[in-house]
Formats: sequence, C-alpha cells, structure tokens
Amino acid sequence: MIDVGAMKPKSRALAAIAGLALAATLSTVTLVGCGSSHPTPSPTTASSTPAVTAPAGASLVPGGQIVVFASFSLEKPFQEIGKLCAEEQGGRVSFQFASSSVLEQQIQAGDRVDVFACAGVSDLGPLISKNLINPASVTTFASNEMVVVVAPRSSLHVDSFQSLALPAVKKIATADLQTTEEILTKLQVLTQVKPKLRTETIDQILADVAADKVDAGILYSSDAKADGKVKIVATSLAGWHQPISYAIGTTTSSRAKAQGEGFIRLVDSAEGQDVFARDGFLPGSL
Repeated sequence: MIDVGAMKPKSRALAAIAGLALAATLSTVTLVGCGSSHPTPSPTTASSTPAVTAPAGASLVPGGQIVVFASFSLEKPFQEIGKLCAEEQGGRVSFQFASSSVLEQQIQAGDRVDVFACAGVSDLGPLISKNLINPASVTTFASNEMVVVVAPRSSLHVDSFQSLALPAVKKIATADLQTTEEILTKLQVLTQVKPKLRTETIDQILADVAADKVDAGILYSSDAKADGKVKIVATSLAGWHQPISYAIGTTTSSRAKAQGEGFIRLVDSAEGQDVFARDGFLPGSL
C-alpha cells in the first residue's frame, strides 16, 4: 500500500491514480546530466542526439550516469537542463523520448531506467501500482494548454475553438484527440467539428498547417510557440479539459537513485522552471 503521508504534497494526488491502467503516447534521445547535490501525442520513430559531456576539469559523479525516459514534448527543455547538469555538477544522462505507452512497456519489461517523466499524470498510475515508480519521488513540474493554429495568411476567419465549426473549415488536425474532444464538448461544438478531425503527430500538424494541407491544427501551446511558422489564434482555458500536467519520478529499480533525485531537483528548481517557461510551458498544476 502507498503511504500517502510520506509523499510530497504535489505527489499525493498521484497516489489516487495508482490503480488506473491508462495508456497514453510518448521517442528516443541521448544527453548528459547531473549529480545529486543541486538545490532545489500516433506512432513515433526513435531518434538520438550526441551526448553532451561535462566541461574539462568538471568532476563526474561516481556512478553518475543515469537514464531518463521522457515525453516527446520535453525534448528541448530536457536537453538544456541536461547541459546545465553537466556544467554545474558533471555526470551523464541518457535521455529516451517516445510515446508514454511505449516507454511504460519498456519499464515494465525491465529496461534500465532511473527517471521517468511523462506528459500525463495518470501515466504513472500503472507503474506506481506495480511498485516500479517510487511514489515519494513523484512531482509535477510543468503544465500545458491546447491552442488552435492556422497558416499566417489564412483567410478562413478562424479565431476561436468555436469558429472551427464554420462550414468553410473542412480539415482539422489534432495531436491530442481526447483533450480536443473534451474542449469541444465543453464549448458545445463537438457534433459540428468531430467529422473534420484527424489525428496527426506534432510535426505533421505544423507542416500541414503551414502548407495549407489542413485548415487548422490543435496542439500543445509549447509546441506551437517553438515552431514559429504557424499563427496561434486561440488558447484553451484550464476549466475546459482535464489538466495537462507533466510528472516525474524515480524508478524503484534505479541504480543511481541519488543522481536521479538530483536531476529531478534541477527540473523542479527555479533555474529549471525558467527553462520550461522559455519553451512555452506553464507551471505545474498540482
């Protein structure tokens, strides 16, 4: 049984979902990271980048290599945080970015991993219930909102989620069908908009919107802001859907527990939060 009293305040909400077996979606990269003393959505193809090494003269933490599994959308900020770890503390972090369901399966299959960060609090539930994630280590560190994007020169007069119901709007791509349908249901336009929807990856949406292959796209705010080639015309409100929260925790089988906890502290620190803010993320919601 999970001892809720022993968990961090932001972690207690996660214990309640420990028995859920929800699936989500998450790709693969390698990087470098930190020691342990820092204060405080369709199929994807794995990709990798060269590891970042600590500066000359920096001391590596003994046994300091850690493996971090993380959501696709965290790639940019995590790479920067990995560099901060290397610069400040030395050590190595190997990042793997993929769909949540893929990474969850790998963890359950026994793959070596020290830290898991996912784009959905509920994705940790099955792993906590199977004693694969340490509940006391779990915290939420960022959140997101959904936005509607169009081509910069679009003439369709799309300026809100409701305007997606206009007859002139024929094709809409979304990266998160469940959250999109929650929003459209709240705004009472799901019946009109649902036949126009199709699910695509973030990269596909950005490319198709920019090329006018779809009339509008619905995706995470951080991804739209990072692109710069599409125009954001509407942003969802928190009350329109379930929270889009990013959670992180250490695995119970970690061979570098102290280093993993150090990485989490940096993610949750003011310095780490500045990185997420620059990349368009919002503060954690729990």
